[in-house]
Amino acid sequence: MDAEFFVIMPALTGWDVYHGMEGQGWFARWDDALEAADVMAMARHEVEGVPTAVVVEMRNRDAAVVTTYASGGAASSD
Repeated sequence: MDAEFFVIMPALTGWDVYHGMEGQGWFARWDDALEAADVMAMARHEVEGVPTAVVVEMRNRDAAVVTTYASGGAASSD
């Protein structure tokens, strides 16, 4: 089963959260964006049983996985 990604991307001011190509919201503060993406990823995993991950895309286009939800329901964070 393919994983679904919740991506946090920098905006001109603040942070955007996406699930696939769909925008899920704009947040002025980084920690609010991270919390929202994490809650969405956890809920999607719990309801649908699909593996999910929260990924942060940096301005230089590098990316980092922040949290994953896979089989067993446990979250892992770096």
